[in-house]
Amino acid sequence: MLKKRIAAILSVLIIIVQGAYGLGFNTQAHAAEITDNIITSVTMAVYDNGVPVTDVVYKQGAEVKLTYDWELPDNTYQEGDTYSFELPDHFVLASDIMGTPLQADGLTLGHFDVLKGNPNKVNMTFGQDVDKYFGVHGSFSINTKFDKASFTETTEQHIVFPVNGGNQTVTLEFVPDNASIIEKSGRPVGTNKDGLNAKQITWTVDVNKVLSSVYDASVTDVIPAGLALTDPLDVKVYELNVKLDGSAAQGAEIPSSQYTVTDPSGNLNVAFKQSPITGAYRIQFTTDITDLTKKSFTNEASLKGTGLPASKSSATVNVSYGTPLKKTSSAYDPNTQTTTWEIDYNYNELPVAQANAVLKDYFDNTQELVADSLQVFPVSFLTNAGGTVGDTPVSNYTLISPSTAPSGKNGFELKFNSDINSAYKIKYKTQATGRVEKDTTVTNTVYSGDTYETGTRSIRQVIIAKTLPSSGVDYANKKVKWSVTLNADSYQMDNVVVKDVFPNKGLKIIPGSIVVKKGDTVITTGFSIQNEIPDTGFEVKFNSQITGPYTITYETYFDNQWLASDWLTTDAKFVNRATVEWTKPGSADVNTKTVTASFDPKPAEKANGYKSGSYNASSKEIIWSVGVNYNRNPLNSAEVTDTIEGKQVYVPGSVEIYNMIVAKNGDYSQGTAKLTLNTDYTVSYNETTKLLKVKFMKKIESAYIINFKTSLKGKLVDSPVITNTANLYNEGKEESKNLTASLTIPKANEFVQKSGSQSNTKIKWTVSINYSQSYIEDAAVTDDPSDNQILLADSFKLYATTVNPAGDVAKTGTPLVDGKDYELTMTTDLDSGKQQFVLKFKAPIEKAYILEYESLIVANNNDKVTNKVGLTGKNSTTITKTSTKDITVALSSADGVGTGTRKALKIIKADGADQSKLSGATFALYRKSGSSEVLFNTLTTDANGEAVFKNLWPGKYLLQEISAPSGYVLDSGKKVITFDSTTAIVEEFKVYNQKAATPTPSATPTASPTASPVVSPTPTPTVKPTETPTPTATPTPTATPTATPTATPTSTPTVTPTPTATATATATATATATATATPTTPPVIDYSTPTPVTSSVPGTVVTPGPSATPAATPSASPVQTPAVPQPTAVTTDEEVPIDEEIPLGGVPSIGEQPAHGTVKITPDGKWTYTPDPGYTGKDKFTIVVTDKDGNEEEEIIEVGVDEVPKGTVTDTPDTGENGLPGKLPQTGENSPLPLYLTGGGLMILGAVMSRRFKNHKKSK
Repeated sequence: MLKKRIAAILSVLIIIVQGAYGLGFNTQAHAAEITDNIITSVTMAVYDNGVPVTDVVYKQGAEVKLTYDWELPDNTYQEGDTYSFELPDHFVLASDIMGTPLQADGLTLGHFDVLKGNPNKVNMTFGQDVDKYFGVHGSFSINTKFDKASFTETTEQHIVFPVNGGNQTVTLEFVPDNASIIEKSGRPVGTNKDGLNAKQITWTVDVNKVLSSVYDASVTDVIPAGLALTDPLDVKVYELNVKLDGSAAQGAEIPSSQYTVTDPSGNLNVAFKQSPITGAYRIQFTTDITDLTKKSFTNEASLKGTGLPASKSSATVNVSYGTPLKKTSSAYDPNTQTTTWEIDYNYNELPVAQANAVLKDYFDNTQELVADSLQVFPVSFLTNAGGTVGDTPVSNYTLISPSTAPSGKNGFELKFNSDINSAYKIKYKTQATGRVEKDTTVTNTVYSGDTYETGTRSIRQVIIAKTLPSSGVDYANKKVKWSVTLNADSYQMDNVVVKDVFPNKGLKIIPGSIVVKKGDTVITTGFSIQNEIPDTGFEVKFNSQITGPYTITYETYFDNQWLASDWLTTDAKFVNRATVEWTKPGSADVNTKTVTASFDPKPAEKANGYKSGSYNASSKEIIWSVGVNYNRNPLNSAEVTDTIEGKQVYVPGSVEIYNMIVAKNGDYSQGTAKLTLNTDYTVSYNETTKLLKVKFMKKIESAYIINFKTSLKGKLVDSPVITNTANLYNEGKEESKNLTASLTIPKANEFVQKSGSQSNTKIKWTVSINYSQSYIEDAAVTDDPSDNQILLADSFKLYATTVNPAGDVAKTGTPLVDGKDYELTMTTDLDSGKQQFVLKFKAPIEKAYILEYESLIVANNNDKVTNKVGLTGKNSTTITKTSTKDITVALSSADGVGTGTRKALKIIKADGADQSKLSGATFALYRKSGSSEVLFNTLTTDANGEAVFKNLWPGKYLLQEISAPSGYVLDSGKKVITFDSTTAIVEEFKVYNQKAATPTPSATPTASPTASPVVSPTPTPTVKPTETPTPTATPTPTATPTATPTATPTSTPTVTPTPTATATATATATATATATATPTTPPVIDYSTPTPVTSSVPGTVVTPGPSATPAATPSASPVQTPAVPQPTAVTTDEEVPIDEEIPLGGVPSIGEQPAHGTVKITPDGKWTYTPDPGYTGKDKFTIVVTDKDGNEEEEIIEVGVDEVPKGTVTDTPDTGENGLPGKLPQTGENSPLPLYLTGGGLMILGAVMSRRFKNHKKSK
């Protein structure tokens, strides 16, 4: 009993000690955010279309590669620790960059993500090996572009990079937009406004606005004919301050000692003494205009410099001159028949000698110069290029009658009394020599030497005129006012008779409306009204001579029914004609003059009605409005017919009739008096002919508005315009013209429309479905995206919509349900990898819908992503409509999309024991996108055990078995597969399954009597450590010891990390012209899920997860660690291939591809490894040899790529036994020796005490 108690106490003590050790001696690891700045330096390389820029001035939107160097303090950080920082706001990203590995001396110690945003942010996450090495450091690169939107307006920009120890500031010069190497301009100069009549031209030459380095720079300007250098020594050169937008501001003048000026052959040459020039300059000089007859001058300048092709720029300057001579008419008074004329003389301000300063002016002899009307005024152009006429006329001229004048002309001569060089305006008047009895044109010509200019003026007779006042029409009462003006030029007229007639009828005189005025005074005597016939006209006879103006006004009624012509087929206008007869004093001859005026009424008056319509997209109804009997004619049996055209149908019971109100100005509106169906009118509709009839049951003498509705419900709405015509009849006779209206149906014929926009690494697509709101049965939307995108099945959302009366569509808040409202089917072509989806509606549709979904971009930067969508269905005809949308994507480099080669993944499924091929295994392939996993396709192995995923873009994928062959164990773990430029076109991936074990009853162990073991004092047993340490940071959990059989430990290859020389971090960032290398993403090792899988995919490592840990079996001897395959180490120099023999005994193949080079197997049984250009450091790959029985043996090859010496001798690092650099020292390893010693001591103590108790019992 005592023995049992002591044993129990010892067992508890062991547990307590082990627990205390675990809590007290081992340090717990927790992920943390790193607050210290671990960035040591930043370098920057600028590119132009992929070519490094060697200049020191960059384009504003140039491509940039930022390389960040980082370093961690020893024994400070651990797995899961993160560090975040922001990119300067001078850089722009097109998309997120996710999951790029962080590499240090050939090891992957975590990854970094670059998140697009405001600001852009970098997140570094460290992995499980970060705390196992000294001097952990590395670098990573980000491909981006300069963000010109963030720049200030100057060409010099400062970019600040926070680093450990302070800030790195990079100062850069940028090429301005729209900048030129040389740019020429000029402007005329003088005292006048806008350089009018300029005598000189000032030229400006801007050079080197691109801010290049130009050696031995000189500018040559060729002076064209008609110009001459004013003073070669008067050339000025200024600094030019150029802004980013290309605009420039003139700076300070530079001393003439910094350049030389020469004028060989009358041209200009300016040579800069500074070499090179790196800034922009402005050269200004002036030329005299020596040829005043030329109005345009073209000047060319060129810039030459060493290493710079000659650049030229020309400019044309147009010099504006005033006209030397011009003739116009500025005014006309028909009552006095007087015309005002103007002459613009010497507006070009040239010097004119007195002998030539003579003007001769001739006009028709029906005109004569009005005495004392001629005046000469000076003109100035200082403030107005059009000329400012002086207030005071000049008198330095002589006016005479011409000695000889052309036939049929009158005129004058004007001579200046001295030389002139100024501009003048000459004004005068002419008047008709007799009465103007018909409209005519007067011609007037002025001469100056051999130059002449002509002006004209139209004059008219004012003996009689007939007008229709603008406010003289009253549509409400159907009245119109007329006016006749007589003798406006106030001549003597005898025996005057005015006859007014209506040649086309349609008018009737309103009795008592005729009024006669003398001037502005109404008269009732001195005339008589004769032959007044209401629908024909009247006469006014004056009793005596008239000598002044008279006016006759009157009113008429108007009506279409009274017209002599057929108003239904002709243009219904109302014509009025007036004729005056008179004799001249002392003459018996009768003179006549006739004038005509017309009244053109509004369309509703002409047609006796109107028609209009409006469409309500919300109800899909059209409201038609027909105005009938606008003229308010008496109709005994009025009937309106309207044929419903197109696909619209009449809405029964929708007819309503109201009275129409016609305003004085002719506008119409609906009244409030509503007629009663079957009392005031009847309605009939023929379904076959679609003829609608509305018949008035009583006589009407008013205008009415008939409203009715038609509908497009249940129809195919494919006609954007609908036209309808109504007619009014009375007793079977037409009483209106065709009353026609057309209206536009919004969204008609819009069945499917595609739009989209890029959002980071995805495309957000929108499909507008049935915006026409047609009735469609079996509606299905088929979408064919281009094969450089992957549909995201979980992103599909179909929305119902609401439509307002105007046709605007808005989606509702809740998406419809797949399987209930519609069915969505997605397929992937096995050969091309091209996807398609079909969305079928479960019921007929008659509304608009909006489909939104996303696709993952797997294209390259600047590729086009295309999407074609179609809608099919049935109505009265089969409907097929399509729409296509292209989007050019912009992607920041990363995520494995750097090549354009498509590849395939071939899955080979086999029995794990006999290698026989297995059909019926279903695999799902997912595309990795950041933290998301997008299903690419699902395939099942065929009779040969094969399934091929085709048309794969580069990047990272996850393969998962979702259904195992019958009788086999499902392996549901996801295997990481990375495709890059080194991966074969068709990759083979072998997956083995184990048969499902048949359950058997476990034998119950029975205790066998054995002799009590004698424990002799022995050293405390310890576990022999593995000779090659693994880089795993977390210990494998140990299962609780049991008495059941234990699994055999699986031998897992381990990697021996070795250090390589690391570059010293640069303390300051410099803009470099050399591209900095971006770390190549190595094959990813997935430790997450234990899988019995063997991978044969080059470039991909699928590593089994932790195997079942063997249960502890009590034993006095130490447990032997299984043998670990040792890598073969070889070395080579930078960019030098190396080859070795492959062990015989099987078929060799590449297992794991190298991360920094390529490896091939040659026909003579060797492997050849070639490092990537410029790479130095450590690399690794594996060779798998398969024997005739299908057994595989893997050999690990570690390659050290040494840098070729470039003249600098460095200390040789410590090397290991294989000649490669020795392994990095591990830090933070807490030794388990105290635990082993404590446990071992307690076990010995227990054994000794047990023996003593037994001996004590025997002695008793």
